Amino acid sequence: MRTFAPKPKANQPIPSAKSPVPDQDQNSEANSILDLQRNIGNQAVQRMLRINAVEPDKQGGKTDDFLEEVLREAIRNPPPRTPEPTIPNDLIQQAHTIPQIDPEDLWFLPHVQERMKAVAADTEARERAAVMPGGVVTHTADNMMDYWEQRFVNSVGHILYERRGDMRAKLLKELRKKEEKLVESFPAVPPTSSRSPESAEQQFSEQLRVSNLREQVDALRKTYKDKWQQEVDRAVEQYIALANNEAQYLTESQAAKPVSVYGLPEFLEGTVEATAHPETVGKGSEPVSPSVVRFMKAVQKESGLKALADNYPEHETHNPYLGNKDEVGKYSFDVDLSGLIKVNPDGFYDRKALIEFFMAVNRASESTGIAWFALYNDFEVIKTVNETLGKRRIGFAGGGRGGSTHHGPRPYVLHIHFNIMPRMLAAVYLLGKRRPPNIDL
Repeated sequence: MRTFAPKPKANQPIPSAKSPVPDQDQNSEANSILDLQRNIGNQAVQRMLRINAVEPDKQGGKTDDFLEEVLREAIRNPPPRTPEPTIPNDLIQQAHTIPQIDPEDLWFLPHVQERMKAVAADTEARERAAVMPGGVVTHTADNMMDYWEQRFVNSVGHILYERRGDMRAKLLKELRKKEEKLVESFPAVPPTSSRSPESAEQQFSEQLRVSNLREQVDALRKTYKDKWQQEVDRAVEQYIALANNEAQYLTESQAAKPVSVYGLPEFLEGTVEATAHPETVGKGSEPVSPSVVRFMKAVQKESGLKALADNYPEHETHNPYLGNKDEVGKYSFDVDLSGLIKVNPDGFYDRKALIEFFMAVNRASESTGIAWFALYNDFEVIKTVNETLGKRRIGFAGGGRGGSTHHGPRPYVLHIHFNIMPRMLAAVYLLGKRRPPNIDL
């Protein structure tokens, strides 16, 4: 921490500041101020000091106030730090190369706020144009900004620090490993006696080695700094795209009737292990109901794609179900079509191919008597499929209760979520019971 000399008394003259670099041997109070001024590099302050030192009477006897103002200015505008020399294999410098970024700070960046406010304003304008006279507009710009803020923070944070095991940590680990190998490729030459004629040559060689090593370390660090920045930028950009699709889903009308599909109690047909059905259920998946296997066989036949169902613990409890939560069967699963359908640069599956896939899913539904409902975040696909079928078979996977939002576009875990319901079993279970609204029987 820089220390300052005490300010001069009112009746004490200030030595003349003839040079911008004062004599270091002089132990004067003016030297301390001038040293500070020189470090700041502020020419205006330098000029003010020189005038004050040469013509103190013109300052109206307010020397103390003037010096205090100079000190305050130095605190408000500290001098730029001299760049720290590159130290190969330095853990702190490496961590600063790939810095921890708070998603909440990203939300408040001016360009993010500008674009999100534009999406929010468009959302309100669409609803206002569609609402009947005297109707209430619920998706106002302010409401949408409040709605998206926490979902943005959670979603971006999940992608950067949770999904795929912390992308920052992975990049930092890679950087440190490569930098360590780079240092090993520049071995130092053991010095000889300083009296040796070769000493000067060896010193030059060592300086050249260190210079070349630092240059390559700087280039490596820049590569990883850029990689991290690209990950951050992509997460932000794709969330804005995600929010725009959600805004359309919330405010644009669809010529399709609502439809609901519910998970049934497990005791109606039990479950089967993934290992028993590798042709339809992904490796490592949780058990699924037998209806999932039957449904996916029909989907594969109709679509010509070897799509697999994948389930994880308690998947079904986050979706609509009938009966007791603890008894709900395994009727929810995910399908990842990566490698089966091309992913466009916008992060979504190719629209034409995916629409054809959903049409095949509907044919499989009709042939098996199994109702279906899906979640996917490309509104163009949602609207096209729903209006073609006349029923809202696809919904948008929003971040419930402020959680993170996924189901596309990449990097937001591109995949399709399915809920299915064997109609005959559902009808039998509901005999004598009240039927839920819009249930697809």
